[in-house]
Amino acid sequence: MQALTDLRVEQAERLLQTARLTVLEAGLAAGFGSASAFTRACRRREGLSPARWRALTAAQRPCLAAVSIHSFATSSARRSASSRVGNRTAVGE
Repeated sequence: MQALTDLRVEQAERLLQTARLTVLEAGLAAGFGSASAFTRACRRREGLSPARWRALTAAQRPCLAAVSIHSFATSSARRSASSRVGNRTAVGE
């Protein structure tokens, strides 16, 4: 029975990391009957409430949105710079 509970906690934790779900929604999606059942299981396994666990793990991983925006801005700037260089060459010939 503990192995099943551990799998459910792991699934709910993945949902908390990747989806914009509440603790209740993640717990229910993972098979817990209530938010309190999920919270108890998470506290036993991780030593933290699900909300606290999410906050700590979110602080440890980079913000994907910021990385994506930075990558987009960097690639756009490169394309823009290369087109300006290409235009100068074409005009100078």
